[in-house]
Amino acid sequence: MTKSTLHTAGWWCVTLFLLVIIDDLTYGPFYWVLGAIIGPMAAVVAFVVYFAAQLYLINHGIRDEPGRIASWLLKRLMLARTGEEVARREAVLHERVTGVMLAVLLAPIIGGVLPPLLLHKRGWSRGAVVRVGVLTSVIYAAEFSLLHGYIPTQII
Repeated sequence: MTKSTLHTAGWWCVTLFLLVIIDDLTYGPFYWVLGAIIGPMAAVVAFVVYFAAQLYLINHGIRDEPGRIASWLLKRLMLARTGEEVARREAVLHERVTGVMLAVLLAPIIGGVLPPLLLHKRGWSRGAVVRVGVLTSVIYAAEFSLLHGYIPTQII
């Protein structure tokens, strides 16, 4: 491997790590504590909350005026990265979301909200965006609930 290949691979690892970890470290600990209190039911709570919240954000994100709460949450999702290398690679991932298959495949990495909103930005109809959003929301909510609502209860 050349130095350039290693450099590129390293920055892709950093980018993917940040995309996955930021959400996990922001909301994951709440579900870890909840899991210590109610056990594996924390996974059900995490799934329901994440699924509903993502559908809320998708439905408001495709509106001309999303509302104050949705706007604030959507801005948190689309934060500009401070590192140029990470921001460039994140933009590449966003550009890859051009259809249902890639939206679904990228949902575990970039979440359930961004893929449908990126499709909407590309001119997809509201109905199609919502249908894709249901699928990506299920995928991301399942991933999150498994990682933060269920697995920690099996370790404790």
